[in-house]
Amino acid sequence: MPILKLKRSVLKLKLKNYFYDYWNIFDVITLSTYLVGFVLRCIPVDVCDRCFYAARIILAFNYVMFLFRILRMFSVLSRLGPKLVMIAEMVSN
Repeated sequence: MPILKLKRSVLKLKLKNYFYDYWNIFDVITLSTYLVGFVLRCIPVDVCDRCFYAARIILAFNYVMFLFRILRMFSVLSRLGPKLVMIAEMVSN
């Protein structure tokens, strides 16, 4: 029993550390909205035509959220770029 309690506390700590960063929360929201949009998109139009339009709106919003995440990754790489160029120049000499 104590091992199970220890595993739960470790899991709680890991989840708390994971959700401490707001980009991780943003990723979870992005993935969950994608799943909702995908499920709504899989519903046939004959059954529910409003679901199709709702899925399009949700997936469009989700696309914008993914673009924000990609832009953040590129902003990190742009700071790293000049340093990589300097290292490449030093290695080639």
